Amino acid sequence: RLFGCQGASYLLGLALLTVAPILFISSYGAEADIVVTAILGALFYYLTKYAAAPAAAGTRDVVVIGVLAGLAMATKYSGLTGLATAGLVMGFQLLRGSGLRRTVGHGIAILGLCLAVGGWKYVDNVGRYGQVFHANGSASEGLSLDARDEGADYEFTTLRLAALARLFGRDAPPGDLTT
Repeated sequence: RLFGCQGASYLLGLALLTVAPILFISSYGAEADIVVTAILGALFYYLTKYAAAPAAAGTRDVVVIGVLAGLAMATKYSGLTGLATAGLVMGFQLLRGSGLRRTVGHGIAILGLCLAVGGWKYVDNVGRYGQVFHANGSASEGLSLDARDEGADYEFTTLRLAALARLFGRDAPPGDLTT
């Protein structure tokens, strides 16, 4: 509200502000979550700018939104939220009745650029694995308490406080915390 944003622009700006702490807290290393958060933060900025003044949006703005959405989806599956958010912004513009041809044209350009930049991984997944979204397993399998793999490197279902306390004591065993 400080910059005079209202409605959808205010919500998108708020989304951008909620992303910023994740980048600060996790800036110790460039992993996929951090990279996609940075990309989505930039994308939300441009989407907020677009939503605030769609008539003033030029070709450069549309290209930046499409490329950022594509980079986000290429970085991590959760980056698809960028494309979905861009679609919502375009949908709101259509509902508001502001420039039907312009909005549809911008939406098609954003989608095309996004797929051109980030769609290769999904095509590769279909070619290699026969499915668009390929992962080591589903989230429900990873969080299941029934079918645990006892030989797995990581085990999150048992809390061993005494063992954890030994890792931080004066007589802590040598080695990395992960071992």
